[in-house]
Amino acid sequence: AGLLGVSLADAEVRRVLEALGFALREAEAGWDVTVPTRRVDVSREVDLIEEVARHCGFDRIPATFPALTVPPPPVDPRILRTRQLRTLARGQGFSEAVTFGFTSAPAAEAFVTGETVVPIKNPLSEAFAVLRPSLLPGLVESAGRNIRRGQRDVQLFEIGNRFTLQSGETQAIAFIWTGAGRALHWSERSRDTDFFDAASLVSVVADALDASVLLQPLSALPSFLVAGQAAEVVASAKE
Repeated sequence: AGLLGVSLADAEVRRVLEALGFALREAEAGWDVTVPTRRVDVSREVDLIEEVARHCGFDRIPATFPALTVPPPPVDPRILRTRQLRTLARGQGFSEAVTFGFTSAPAAEAFVTGETVVPIKNPLSEAFAVLRPSLLPGLVESAGRNIRRGQRDVQLFEIGNRFTLQSGETQAIAFIWTGAGRALHWSERSRDTDFFDAASLVSVVADALDASVLLQPLSALPSFLVAGQAAEVVASAKE
């Protein structure tokens, strides 16, 4: 009854098993069952219960929801945060991209500062030789593929893991935005996206995470950024 959810008479259980060639001998806690040598699929008590259930009829087992003896565990806050950021990014007009966790060594080195990339021991090819230290190589490649096919206005985001030897595996969100800074409309002229659009997006993400952000000039400019069009984002919890 504990597994099937329905009680069966001992006589019914004995009838089914003996008809199938099983030998039953009375024991202190039920029966000792000898399994026919041809039934190599029966090795556990639960296998015998299944045999009885199949021959008595699964339709006789009532459809009931099992009793909850412990409360369900709370949802991991990281999952809730990821869902929140995904909804926010889509609301800002971005489409989600899912890029490879592997990339080429030159692409990885261009987007890593002060840390060491993680090599793949047996890479499929040089294009997948290391684990990505940033989400940006995949997004840049995706944007370039769109632009080469005539799609100039690209708004992509990705939430995923990045890897370095020093920091291990960490989760991040990244955006890429090219072309028009806002949707085309007959009432106004179009303009290209700029630094202030990116700063506004950072502010929106920070508000969603209940954080305060400060944009500061970079003391050492990474090779993949442009002087005068980049800043360091310093985040802190709101007071």
